[in-house]
Amino acid sequence: MRALPWLCLLLALPLHAHDGHDHADEVPALVTAVLGPRLSLHSERLELVAAPEGDQWLITVDDYTSNAPLTALTVQVQQGTRQWQAAPDGQGNYRLPVDLLVTDGVTPLRFQLIGRDWSEQLHGVLPALPLATTPGTTAGRPPWVWISAALAAVLALTALAWRARRRRA
Repeated sequence: MRALPWLCLLLALPLHAHDGHDHADEVPALVTAVLGPRLSLHSERLELVAAPEGDQWLITVDDYTSNAPLTALTVQVQQGTRQWQAAPDGQGNYRLPVDLLVTDGVTPLRFQLIGRDWSEQLHGVLPALPLATTPGTTAGRPPWVWISAALAAVLALTALAWRARRRRA
């Protein structure tokens, strides 16, 4: 039991790489952001991406070959018998309130995109939106779970140390 403090101290020391394992000059790998639920559709002419942004669905439409935003479109969204027209922002983005669309992961959508001299339909299913989380929660577990686990670990270590001290006395 006398080795426990030394073992903890040893584990707390920083480790250094030996010769040939220094990666200081390497370019770090790109970090990819974890994206929330999104719908991505495309045809030969255009690409459409719909993703929640705050309290709205942000629908981005661009040219499939050049990736240039398509700004002068009418974007109609139909789900079942209900139909809405997305509001344009002039930069190739169109918006709809989040609460209008059913996002259960199975209800189909139809996007009707109307340009100057063309019209195109895309079909897809919006992914299910995650439940809203409040700031300070971690991966669906409330903070009290982590605090309780830490306190239990401290109590267990204290009990082990007390027991070892009693055996020596």
